[in-house]
Amino acid sequence: MTRKPNALIPANPRRRRSLLVRVLAWMLSCLVFWAAGATAGVYVIYLAVADSVPPLPDLSQYTPPLTTRVYSQGRILLAEFAVERRDVVPAAEIPQELVQAFIASEDDNFFNHGGIDPMGILRAAIKNVKAGRIVQGGSTITQQVAKSFIGREKTFTRKFKEAILARRLESKFGKEDILYLYLNQIYLGHGSYGVQAAARNYFHKNVWDLDTAEMATIAGLPQAPSDYDPVERPKEALERRSYVLDRMQAVGYASPESAERARMAPLEAHPIPDLFRSRAPYFTEEVRRQLQQKYGTEGVYEGGLTVETGVDLDWQLAAQIASNKGLRRLDHRQGYRGPLIRIDELDKRKEFLDKLQAQLGEEIPDDRPVLALVEEVEESLARVAIGHRRALLPVMGMRWARKPDPTVHYKSSSARVTDVRKVLDPGDVILVQRVKPAALMDGEHPGLAKLLPDPEKEPDALVVKLDQIPAVQGALLSVEPRLGYVKAIIGGYNFADSEFNRVLQACRQPGSAFKPIHYSLAIKEKEYNPATVIIDSAVVYDDPENQNRWKPENYDSDFQGKVTVHTALVNSMNVPSIKVMDAVGIPEAIEWAHKLGISTPLREELGLALGSSCVKPWDLVGVYSVFNMGGVKPELHFIKKVTDRFGRVLLDRSSHADPWQAWDDKLDRAYDRLVRPRPRLLPVEDNYILTHLLMGVASRGTAAQARALGKPVAGKTGTTNDSADAWFVGFTHDVVTGVWAGNDEPKDPLGRGENGSRAALPIWIDFMERALAERPQEDFEVPAGITFVRIDPLSGLRARPGTPGSVLEAFRWDEKPKDFVPAADMVESGQFFKVDRLY
Repeated sequence: MTRKPNALIPANPRRRRSLLVRVLAWMLSCLVFWAAGATAGVYVIYLAVADSVPPLPDLSQYTPPLTTRVYSQGRILLAEFAVERRDVVPAAEIPQELVQAFIASEDDNFFNHGGIDPMGILRAAIKNVKAGRIVQGGSTITQQVAKSFIGREKTFTRKFKEAILARRLESKFGKEDILYLYLNQIYLGHGSYGVQAAARNYFHKNVWDLDTAEMATIAGLPQAPSDYDPVERPKEALERRSYVLDRMQAVGYASPESAERARMAPLEAHPIPDLFRSRAPYFTEEVRRQLQQKYGTEGVYEGGLTVETGVDLDWQLAAQIASNKGLRRLDHRQGYRGPLIRIDELDKRKEFLDKLQAQLGEEIPDDRPVLALVEEVEESLARVAIGHRRALLPVMGMRWARKPDPTVHYKSSSARVTDVRKVLDPGDVILVQRVKPAALMDGEHPGLAKLLPDPEKEPDALVVKLDQIPAVQGALLSVEPRLGYVKAIIGGYNFADSEFNRVLQACRQPGSAFKPIHYSLAIKEKEYNPATVIIDSAVVYDDPENQNRWKPENYDSDFQGKVTVHTALVNSMNVPSIKVMDAVGIPEAIEWAHKLGISTPLREELGLALGSSCVKPWDLVGVYSVFNMGGVKPELHFIKKVTDRFGRVLLDRSSHADPWQAWDDKLDRAYDRLVRPRPRLLPVEDNYILTHLLMGVASRGTAAQARALGKPVAGKTGTTNDSADAWFVGFTHDVVTGVWAGNDEPKDPLGRGENGSRAALPIWIDFMERALAERPQEDFEVPAGITFVRIDPLSGLRARPGTPGSVLEAFRWDEKPKDFVPAADMVESGQFFKVDRLY
């Protein structure tokens, strides 16, 4: 029979102690087994991940990814290429105060722990809980260095790898070496790795030039660079800076006075500039492409290359201004393509204007177009809203805004807008640009002046003119052949809208700009000279293979009979050009064109004499560079020098004549030129004869406007059928510049009245005036074997005194005309020779 326990009898103390011992023994056993299991688990994980931990860096060969930088002439930064924007700085150049700022805020026990600080992790956790957000990280500086080498992998084993690598770092390196790695490795936002990159990006300074406030700002970034971004989130950045300064003061790195001064300093961080797009985007993109082709993606984005180029940023700006202004004028002559959008609902109009006001602010720029909403339209003007401000758009500010029609000449009376209501409607969203009222008065409607505000009485009144984003495109390339440098390049109206580089990638018909190619061959091989007579008469060419017949004509379908080479080339006559091509031979002309620098295929047809085969602007400028160089073919380059991170020269194409070169480099390059002379393609005398003819084009022929430059110019215009392409390629003593304008689709013509002299030449002149404003240009060198003779351009005979229209031309000594114009054949003074031109 089982006895029931008596609740009133106290339990046996010996039994109770025995039970307690068993419980404690069980707990201890569990703890031992757990510790053993944990140790075994850690050891297993260690074995699993130890081999995948990155090797420790060798400080003597520390080569992290560095930024590749591209510089213009004068060492102005053009672009940076990097996966990690970093500049390694020696420990000696990093200010001690900056080191202290990082230690105080990130790891104040740095000099005492062995890479991992458990108590630091606990303190950080307590501080973060109290603050309700992360104010201090638990990782030591050594762990952060380890993390930077491991990467940003999101795996369970990452922390184990960090701990293993941290311990290895501490066992191999001293604390100073770890700080050196840390300050050059740590990510600090906006692609900046390391303190030097952060100093340059945020404050446009070197790290050794930072003040205390700036150092504290940078030292506050490692935990959350985007949260404490001094550019995008200045309020949070100031709070974080104050925290860093408090920590510096708490650990004795800063006095209360210096901390307070830094705390009160304004935060003046700069947005990260997009150098690539802001200065010379078409140029730098081509440099990037060439570098990547030669050194690979890794070499460009991690190699830390220093790339020197010959581009001149003043010229580049001049090219941008001239090109944009010329293309806008050309686009206006095409007509108005209509509003950007149409807003009919009143509430949506108000919403649009509110957003526009917030975007523009208080000031309306006068150097660029802005959006506007048409509110009211009358016959003589429109009232528009630009945000919350009102402006007048008079008819004088939109005379050009006819309906596009390429068959109507832009100067015809029907092309000029006289009634605003036929162009604009209320609700139209348009582009306008602020102007002074006086700039719009055209003298045709003086009564309209009463509608405009008086600038003296209403200085803040807004008057605008209509604008639009050009649909036409253009290309400009300027080079210095003697140096071999590209000085400026514009590949299109706007790189942001189209990265297609029309200088290098577009293949367009050159029209008459091709003519100097086969004319130069005729001078070289067929002994043509300015007085050589060509018969300008009707001719028919049969093409049995294609079963067609071609009858070329001059510009106005008229023929002049006998004409000289001078007259034919200076006035860009078509039929004589075809006969010159026929004389030299089409296959020979194609071979010659390729020798001069044309890289695109050329069709074997007589139409080649009129530029029927497409060429690239880069190639055509290269051809004219041969003429500029006296018949010697230059090498034109985007990149002049490349050095690696250690200063070793990888590529050197710099010129001995480069004024920016050091003297020892000049001597090296001069020697290189001696052992590698440039090939001569044209005898110097033949080349000068052609150059002098092209000077005639630019002084009294189809490009006579070029006289406005006030410097010796030689060049040639070009226009294709239906005015689809407009060209001018010309050169002074030092500089060759080519301009092309047209629509990207060759089937879309520019319209009646457009040609090389009207669409392309003004851009060329505008650019060259700006680029050469303070740079005199010498006359072209006259070779010893050249003499000058005044001839009659009608007959090619030597002119007598008083011969009307006579011109001074260049000849070889043994080819100069000997016979004079018969006195009986002299025409009366004042008569002018009628020619047909294809500009």
